[in-house]
Amino acid sequence: MQFAPFEIAIIVFFAVFIIISIILTIKITTTLKSLNKVLVDLRKELIPNLKKLSTTLDIVNSELGGVDKIISTVLSTTKRADNITKFAQEMIFAPVSKIGGILAGLLKVVLKIREKE
Repeated sequence: MQFAPFEIAIIVFFAVFIIISIILTIKITTTLKSLNKVLVDLRKELIPNLKKLSTTLDIVNSELGGVDKIISTVLSTTKRADNITKFAQEMIFAPVSKIGGILAGLLKVVLKIREKE
């Protein structure tokens, strides 16, 4: 049985094609196994880290609640201090400054009277 050159070329082509397909299949299989291992390792590390992150975020949220209370307290204290300052100004400093003005006026009158004497 003798093959024509064209038939030999086709047989060689298919043989090379099969060999290349086998090599590529082996490479793809190796790559997929490596990728699977990476994904398994990533999953093993990622899930505990996500749980830690969730716990950390819960702690941060609770701390932010505390900070909110502190800010509310500081704001309340600031308002009280402002009200006390306004009260002191209205009830103490304003009358004292009026009395000071009256005394200054009286002092000028007394000085004028002494000058005339």
